[in-house]
Amino acid sequence: RKAVDKLSMTIKEIELLSLSQSVKDEAVAARDAAQREAKEAPKDPVMILPSQLTERQRILEEVFIPRNMPTMTIDEYMALNPHEFQAPPPPPPPPTGEDADHEEELNHDQEDEETYKKRAWDDWCDENPKGAGNRMGNV
Repeated sequence: RKAVDKLSMTIKEIELLSLSQSVKDEAVAARDAAQREAKEAPKDPVMILPSQLTERQRILEEVFIPRNMPTMTIDEYMALNPHEFQAPPPPPPPPTGEDADHEEELNHDQEDEETYKKRAWDDWCDENPKGAGNRMGNV
């Protein structure tokens, strides 16, 4: 029984292999024929018509049209807007004497305020670790 089954399966396999080989041969033949036809087909010569020449000439002339020409010279612009071209005023001289002491005290006060603010923020961060916010009741 097993031998008969194997024999019938072998016969079917041989038929399938020969069929697949014939399909491959047909595909190769069709591809070769298409390549031969492509090689043998004469190519049409390129013809440049006068209408194409005029179109080309028109495009060429449009390329070199001067566009966005300046409406005034640099000198005219400087005359209209002199404040833009003046040097900035020199910085004020550094304070001396009592003014310097007063400014130094103000700077120290500002630094102290910033220090206290940073400390307060650091304390808050220590008390409220990241992710300890609203957990929707999942404590």
